[in-house]
Amino acid sequence: MVTESNLDDQVLNVLTSLCKLYAVHGVMEHLGEFIQDGYLSTSQVEAVTGKLMALMKEIRHNAVALVDAFDYPDALLSSCLGRYDGNVYQALYDYAKSSPLNQKDVLDSYEKYLKPMRGDTSNFAHPLRASKL
Repeated sequence: MVTESNLDDQVLNVLTSLCKLYAVHGVMEHLGEFIQDGYLSTSQVEAVTGKLMALMKEIRHNAVALVDAFDYPDALLSSCLGRYDGNVYQALYDYAKSSPLNQKDVLDSYEKYLKPMRGDTSNFAHPLRASKL
């Protein structure tokens, strides 16, 4: 148990908050069942929601360290944020450039669905440039 270990006080506080977050998250995941079975009232749901927000705010300062403690490689996390090398903005830019949505000025779905609905017969290269025609 976390509370019965010989941990540093700061580590103990973070792990205790993490355990509480896990418990509150479990309640939130099954909130409908708790309400349906009459275990939680509206005011109790508001209190649980408030506790969830407070715990996330409390844990946020240690989130990167907690994830790093599991030693997951960046590729497994599949996230541009929280990168080990710290190059968050370059990673976000590279990800956006490689996205299939950014390979064309106008997506095929525009030509197929939106353009016919608008009754647009012009052949402009970009929807934002239409106002100039």
